[in-house]
Amino acid sequence: MKQLKWLIGAFFAIGMPFPVLLTDHPHQWWFAFVALASAFIGAGIMCGFSGYKVGPKKIGNTDVMPVINQVWMMFFIAAVANLFWANLYID
Repeated sequence: MKQLKWLIGAFFAIGMPFPVLLTDHPHQWWFAFVALASAFIGAGIMCGFSGYKVGPKKIGNTDVMPVINQVWMMFFIAAVANLFWANLYID
């Protein structure tokens, strides 16, 4: 069951809703919102939605190491992949 949950989360995290669910659909202005929502859902399914409660800390402070948990890191990685698909998927 854990592998199935991870695969479903990975489906959303790597941007598969664009080539699978939005085929033959002209590029729209709301694709960026779909991309970020897909990254949020994918990272939440893969790593657990409860990790979103603790936000990243000390980002931008060069004196100390930033503190970021696995859910937020997966969201940032998935957001890049999804936004790549959202901009690439143009007729």
